[in-house]
Amino acid sequence: MILRLICSVLVALIVTGCGSFDTVARYVGYYKETKSDKTIEQIEDDRKAEYEATTNAMIVAANARDMIDVNDIIWVDRDISSWEVVGNLRIGFAGSQIIYEQYLTSLMPTYIVKKSDGTPVKVVGNVWIIIEKDGKSYGVTWDSIRLGGQGKHAANVNGAHIKKFHLFPKTWKPTSGTKYGFVVTGGARNGAKNVKKRTPIFVREWK
Repeated sequence: MILRLICSVLVALIVTGCGSFDTVARYVGYYKETKSDKTIEQIEDDRKAEYEATTNAMIVAANARDMIDVNDIIWVDRDISSWEVVGNLRIGFAGSQIIYEQYLTSLMPTYIVKKSDGTPVKVVGNVWIIIEKDGKSYGVTWDSIRLGGQGKHAANVNGAHIKKFHLFPKTWKPTSGTKYGFVVTGGARNGAKNVKKRTPIFVREWK
């Protein structure tokens, strides 16, 4: 049985012209460890499946929970409550920047939006703020975010950028010491669509 496995490996090395005696030893060692009668292809498939299962488990473990129940929020731009949650999110402030610390923006496909002067820009999604008003929580986007983006100008978190004037006038801005919710999603503003993914909702006080 083990001889058959060794022969299979040697034939594979001769045919493909790649590999080494280390490769032979690796598979023979794997055979001895598992007492398996599997082919090299089956061994590789098992290893790939084991790796993918471990990776997926790590991703699930890394996904944080929402700090606000999504069903308690009125989603103004687009209802994202059922979107897939990916990774984690932390919010911080650095100088004039608000930092959306996450990796979702590195995974999503780009789409085009136009700046106020008509210049096209590639982005991957939107940044949101969740605001409590009159006993209700409203989730609104306030800007787009680019591929791999993390930081945005904190001064732009205002009513003029939110553009939901029936709820928040142009002069609205976050109040220092007040807690707000934050989330990053795929395209959700002005009808933009790419993927239905989002980070968990993170809550912290405004600086």
